[in-house]
Amino acid sequence: MSIVINGSGTVTGLAVGGLPDGTVDADTLATDSVIAAKLGTDSVTADALKDDAIATGDLPTGSVLQVVTSADTTRDTTTSTSWVASTISASITPSSTSSKIFIIISTQGNNNNNSGHSLNWTIYRDSTDISLNSTYGFGQMYTASAGNLRSMITTAVLDSPSTTSSTTYKLYFKSGNAASTVEITGSPGMTRTITLMEIAG
Repeated sequence: MSIVINGSGTVTGLAVGGLPDGTVDADTLATDSVIAAKLGTDSVTADALKDDAIATGDLPTGSVLQVVTSADTTRDTTTSTSWVASTISASITPSSTSSKIFIIISTQGNNNNNSGHSLNWTIYRDSTDISLNSTYGFGQMYTASAGNLRSMITTAVLDSPSTTSSTTYKLYFKSGNAASTVEITGSPGMTRTITLMEIAG
C-alpha cells in the first residue's frame, strides 16, 4: 500500500512499525496520550514502549511501591521484664536500598494486676530494635491504680533498612514488673494488624 499525505494533514498507508527508531520521542507525545493499560507487559510491540515501561525506579520519591499486611487474633502474654517477641510480624523485600519502610501496627494491650506496673512495646527489624529508646521502646501503658488496664495500641514508624533482602518487622513487648502479666492481644474477637509499605526514597 502506498503512503498518502492528503490535504487535511493526515497520513494513510503507513504500516504498524513503519516509523524508524527515534521518530517519536517523549516530546512528540501529547499529554495524557498514553493510557495506563498500554504500559503493561507486552502491551506495545517493537520498541515504541518497552515491556513494563514504568519500573519502580521511575517513580518519584514518596511513591508507594508495595504493601504487605498480616492480621490475626492471637493472644501473647509475658511477665518478662526483657523484650519478648509477639506473634505480630510481617516481612517485605525492598526493591532499592534507598527505600524506606512505613510500619503501621494496630492491636490491643492489657496490663494486669497491681498499680505502678506497665506494659511497654517496641518494633524490631530482624534482630534490631528500631526505637530511639531501648528501655521504653515506642510506648508504655501504665497502670496508676490496682486492676486491669486494657487499651488500643497503634504505632506508626518510618524505617530505613538500606537493603534489598527480605526484612522482617515484629512487635516486641515486656512487663515493667515481673509480678505483672501483660498482654498483646487480639481477643476477644479483635483483629491485630501489621502493615508494611515500601516508600520510594
